[in-house]
Amino acid sequence: MDMVLPAAMTYERMAPFAIFGRKIYLREPLVEPAGEARADWRICCEIGAALGYKEEFFNGSEEEALEEVLRQTKLGITLKDLRNNPDGLTIPPTEPNTFKRYKSGKLRPDGLPGFQTPTGKLELVSEVCRMYNIEPLPIYEEFDDSPISNPDLAKKFPLILNTGSRLPFYTHSKLRNLPWLNQFMPEPVVRLNPIDAKERGLKDGDKVKLATKLGELNFVLEVTNIVLPGVIDVYHGWHQADVNTLIERKFDPITGFPPYKVGLCQVSKA
Repeated sequence: MDMVLPAAMTYERMAPFAIFGRKIYLREPLVEPAGEARADWRICCEIGAALGYKEEFFNGSEEEALEEVLRQTKLGITLKDLRNNPDGLTIPPTEPNTFKRYKSGKLRPDGLPGFQTPTGKLELVSEVCRMYNIEPLPIYEEFDDSPISNPDLAKKFPLILNTGSRLPFYTHSKLRNLPWLNQFMPEPVVRLNPIDAKERGLKDGDKVKLATKLGELNFVLEVTNIVLPGVIDVYHGWHQADVNTLIERKFDPITGFPPYKVGLCQVSKA
């Protein structure tokens, strides 16, 4: 069973506070939410309260949640104060601006001089990594699937997969169903260098298939010199062609970063 929880749009919801410079602003809704929509974080509060955690979820009230945020800042201001000052409240500094705070101990929670590292110094060798028996100096390691580490796989999938490019008129997966934005890019696009396109008999605007060892997806081809030979580039955020389904779940052991830029793939005519 699917459950749809409609989130209110920006102008329909009370948003967390905005801070610009030394001013803090309360952002309240301009119009009533359409239908049963409500702020996504209000939905979370109401679900938590309904599950029996009223105290932890502010009795399901977004206003109580915001009041708690203000209490945690210890600024001594309330929602009422912000509502009485729609142009924002100026928060004065508690002390004059100071420089070279590493000398006075104001960078570290223990109050000792230095930086927030185990040694208190700028570390070119990571003592945190050394503590966990990880190589403390940056080293290069060839990723699992590359033309060098896996030449047999590279014969079938000779291109390097690069994902995550952004577009100025879409926000992640949002707004892609708006006709006046879709005129700029109505379908998922994969970008390929002219050299690689010519080798495959492909031209700009062709319907193509992007394949990895995990599966395949359909795209429209854009031929461009922006992409290096031997590499392809895929915009993120398309539900019609979720490129993350083609990314292997092998995470970097230190940062946890997934291999968005290193997979092997092939592009062919659909």
